[in-house]
Amino acid sequence: MMAGQLSWCGFLGLVASTLSNLGTWPFWSVVAVATEGNPSPEAATEGHCTFGKGGCAATASADVPLRWRGKTYNSSRSLSIYGGEHAVEIFARVGFEGPVEDDEWDLLFTHHLMGRALAAVSPLPERQGRLVNHCQYFLAAGDKCKLSRHIARVEEYTAASERSSPLDRPRFLRTFELGDNLQNEAWHKAMKSEPNRHWIIKPCIAGQSKGIELIRGRDFKVDRDQPRGRYVAQEFVERPFLGFGGRKFHLRLYVLVTRWDPPGVFMYDEGMLFRSERTYDPDRPSRQHDIFSGISKEVQPHAFAALWSDLGEQETKMVRERIVALLAEVMRGKTVEVTFGDPQSVDDRGYSCFDLFGADVILDENLQPFLMEINQGPDLWVVGRGAEHEPFQRRLKGPLLQQLAHWVALRVKAARHGHVDAWEVENEALLNYTRVL
Repeated sequence: MMAGQLSWCGFLGLVASTLSNLGTWPFWSVVAVATEGNPSPEAATEGHCTFGKGGCAATASADVPLRWRGKTYNSSRSLSIYGGEHAVEIFARVGFEGPVEDDEWDLLFTHHLMGRALAAVSPLPERQGRLVNHCQYFLAAGDKCKLSRHIARVEEYTAASERSSPLDRPRFLRTFELGDNLQNEAWHKAMKSEPNRHWIIKPCIAGQSKGIELIRGRDFKVDRDQPRGRYVAQEFVERPFLGFGGRKFHLRLYVLVTRWDPPGVFMYDEGMLFRSERTYDPDRPSRQHDIFSGISKEVQPHAFAALWSDLGEQETKMVRERIVALLAEVMRGKTVEVTFGDPQSVDDRGYSCFDLFGADVILDENLQPFLMEINQGPDLWVVGRGAEHEPFQRRLKGPLLQQLAHWVALRVKAARHGHVDAWEVENEALLNYTRVL
């Protein structure tokens, strides 16, 4: 064994030594967040975490305290802490000091892109194992134009690949980048060939459904409807799956990328389902009522577990496998490297990078998942969406954040010992996440 490398027994000793320091803080069941329907067989009660992966893991204690920073280095951005007081409480439970405002941190956790902002800072004090959320590598998150270009490369790669037959491959919504003349012309041809099809026009950088329009091909008029600037036109799923309460809905997936070289990608096993309270008419879709991205008076949140309960075991397994395959194609190392460059450059900055994304997926009437967009930083706050929804938000986002923080703690401490077995650390900490890659 090389000098400075932690042995397998040493790694187990590190984990075992940290388990005794966790205490018995309430660990919420992931499946128990369901707001309706019967809990799944894996459901656990508060204080326990079974879920088929070996129970709840403890946090890593440290001789040198772990410290985290939540303040961005970009002065033009919001100074609010990502996830608010709920995040502060969870990082403290895991053993982190903070949020600090100096440069002596092990984790920089904000909902803003930090790569360029950190590059503008004088060299950071040396601190082994630093981790930064959102280092500006996978730039398709939060930018629909860049996502459109990346998906085009993904489709080219999968078409040329012999890994699967065309029928088994994930499918993507047709999306045209309207600032590109050739793609804009292709979109106009698509509207002429399918005049009754609806399209969603989206600004490339915007959130919360801002600036979005819904238009039918035959109603389009260039002088009135042609967007100016950076926009995409994405085909609208006119026949969504309506078997969950007879209402239109989509899924918000929490996707954690622990590393980019090689990619380590995980999907949180729970998530938030946004369902309209209005009846959906596929022949007369409405911009006002049928396009939404968050909780409102007309859009209510539900847990994935409620949908899985309605679908049953067989269809749930099929849908989950299709979603994992879809994410794997989008995040696969080869195509990501072609689009965004050598991932090794990400870790040559004095710190390592990871990303927590929100991926919005809709199911069609055949339960085929389609990726609509990837959000740079999913909403981790548990307040501000109505007091009646706060308990649900805490049950959903508590384990997500706790296990992420636990992974960071183990990863940093393993790096301090001179050895990181990425797979072992991930498997130890991310109990309620499914490995995608």
